[in-house]
Amino acid sequence: MSFAAIALASASLLILLGAYWAAASPLPEEIKPDAGEKIEDMFPSHTQHFPQLKQTLDSSDARYVSRRGSKDLERLWRAERSEILRSYVRGLCADFARVMRLWSILQAHSPNAVKAGESDWRRLALHFRFFYRMALLCIELRGACTLQQLARLSAYVGSLSALASSAMARAGYAAVEAELKNDTIA
Repeated sequence: MSFAAIALASASLLILLGAYWAAASPLPEEIKPDAGEKIEDMFPSHTQHFPQLKQTLDSSDARYVSRRGSKDLERLWRAERSEILRSYVRGLCADFARVMRLWSILQAHSPNAVKAGESDWRRLALHFRFFYRMALLCIELRGACTLQQLARLSAYVGSLSALASSAMARAGYAAVEAELKNDTIA
């Protein structure tokens, strides 16, 4: 085997290991518990702001600022937009962490209710972690990421939230059904 083939195989293995790490290892926000949260507060709050963010980051504004403004103004404008992006992406991560905590609570208290969506849940969580890390990397390197990346992250959090809602509904239905079985007319 030639050196080039070994180098290519080693590089491929490193890329695969990096992608696996990016998708499988928990985010820091997932690890730190937030005691005292109510169930209602565990649903996402940032995904609803995506339309406003999309409008804020419109590329026609960038063209206008670059044509009409000074280089300092353009640099400040880009720095402000990067900070807005960074804040939104981190907010999505906080939403993701809260929904993950909600799912773990549902797993602990109603394991049968979460079985139906468990494979989808794992897949969506892996995708979110991977694309979240890629979006942060893009923001750090270029100062921006694409609206498609933001839409994808928002959709993952929304889908996870929908799975959690349906599991909660199944858990509630199962609890009501069990209560009805216990109530007998004497």
